[in-house]
Amino acid sequence: MKLWDIKAFCYHRVRRLFVFRRMLEDEIRAQKSLMDTYPNRHDFVLDLGCGTGCSLQVFPDDVPVIGMDHSLRMVRRAFRYRKGFAGVVGSADHLPFKKNCTTMISAVGLIEYLKDKIIFIDEIHSVLKKSGTLLITVSPPSFLNKLRNLFGNRIYPVKPEHWKKTLVDKGWTCLDERNTMLQRQYLLRK
Repeated sequence: MKLWDIKAFCYHRVRRLFVFRRMLEDEIRAQKSLMDTYPNRHDFVLDLGCGTGCSLQVFPDDVPVIGMDHSLRMVRRAFRYRKGFAGVVGSADHLPFKKNCTTMISAVGLIEYLKDKIIFIDEIHSVLKKSGTLLITVSPPSFLNKLRNLFGNRIYPVKPEHWKKTLVDKGWTCLDERNTMLQRQYLLRK
């Protein structure tokens, strides 16, 4: 059994604890703010690293969401938090979706667990339609993010200035960004 499958049993409970709940609320508020800045109509949202569904509330209720996670138990829990949710188990470095299939991808709280972020960015680029939107978060180097390594999964933080340069070099346009205690959040256009 994978560590994330084990975490699926208690993930929402831990995130309800006061300190974690406040951090999650701040992150959700910042993500909604980014999405409201550039409101677009999407046929569906592809939410990569959907986990138990904590970030699903960022998207309008009338937009279907297809969530992907590498943990089956996490995906199963996400069904509880979103009507019309469809879940897929898959790998971030080999996305199981057709090329140019969506206008909106979300990757919230995922990329910090990936050692090779470039493979993932290239995968997203192939799945996202031209002029599509990407909501993505990264974890910058900080004491709190180092502490997250104690919870069993290695975090690979990235400096925001390095990350932004990498994205521009890969052809992305940064529409806007936000900063929270644990994350740097970006809204990008392909």
